[in-house]
Amino acid sequence: MLRTLKSVLVFIGLLPCLLLVLEGVAMLVLQGDWWRDDPATYSDATLARIYEVPPDATDSYRDMLRETWRQRGGLLYAPFLEFREADFDGKYIKVSPIGYRQGAGQQPWTTSRSKVFLFGGSTMFGYGVKSEETIGSGVQTFLDHRQPDRWAVFNFGAGSYYSTSERILFQQLLTAGKHPEIAVFMDGYNDFYFYKVPDETPTAHYFRKMTALVSDSFFRRLDGLVQGISQTFRHTRQLLISLLKPLLPIAYIPPDKDEMDATLHKTVARINTNHRMLRAICKELSIHCLFIVQPVPNYMFDDSLRADKVTATHAMGMAPSDRGYQLLFDHGLLEMAPDILLLHDLPYSGNRYVDIVHYSPSYNRLIAEKIVEALTARGYN
Repeated sequence: MLRTLKSVLVFIGLLPCLLLVLEGVAMLVLQGDWWRDDPATYSDATLARIYEVPPDATDSYRDMLRETWRQRGGLLYAPFLEFREADFDGKYIKVSPIGYRQGAGQQPWTTSRSKVFLFGGSTMFGYGVKSEETIGSGVQTFLDHRQPDRWAVFNFGAGSYYSTSERILFQQLLTAGKHPEIAVFMDGYNDFYFYKVPDETPTAHYFRKMTALVSDSFFRRLDGLVQGISQTFRHTRQLLISLLKPLLPIAYIPPDKDEMDATLHKTVARINTNHRMLRAICKELSIHCLFIVQPVPNYMFDDSLRADKVTATHAMGMAPSDRGYQLLFDHGLLEMAPDILLLHDLPYSGNRYVDIVHYSPSYNRLIAEKIVEALTARGYN
């Protein structure tokens, strides 16, 4: 009995050391490429097809993808919005403390130039492309060609943002005294991906759990302990999740069509309502606004044209977007107005997507060109 007790005490004493060793091993493993299935591990030939560059010019894109999916700090808490893109100062991705992604010809926040604010999800932010290849960089470049030294573009696109998130962020900027001359909102995919009405962000359930925990003093202390352990052994946790994920069965049950249609009708109404509210704000404050319905990969797009194929599992999440766009256009539920720019069927002969949904550098440039043409045609610039 005494020997068993001694063994248990020795094990308890050694456990922290063993966990620290495991954490160190996990950290080293995570620095390698062999264990991951992500774009940074694609072959040179695949990256060359996706980014339309020679195979010997893919190293910088591989490094950019590492910054995009591995090295960035993820998300930060933001009042009312619940989250935003974290500050980051990388070689290919730079996010300012204010929350905008920096791009080509980026002007300081304090510039005296007329400001153009861009809002959208991860496609507007530019997941999977370099700073100079984002839509925001293209808009800045095309505006500079037309009117040098007049405009300053600020790209507030953020992963998982949709029309409601963007409306809230826009209002926050305005109440902070930051008034642009032009505000551009690009939406479509995320509105139908996060289609729940009333609105709920992807992080809402975490905040509900945290609020319940901190309301009790015991759970508050326990939560602090768990968070401390979680942060200390974060590499171990990340490695275990990544290794176990392929072993977990994924069962996709298609939603009932009638039930889905009833929900997506509410989502379409949400888009139209957000447009109306933003339009009223812009009119009151003498701001020109432009609303873009973005291209999505499962509506009026031939998937065989992709440079890299998408698996059936990856494609599952696009189903609401597909049906949502059918309601917008095939059923005519989108409320049309002169400030709406339809790019849902924007043709392009090159590669459009660098992954399941995010645009290629050349497609971003084409979208940016269409935005500036629309601003000019409407007399905004």
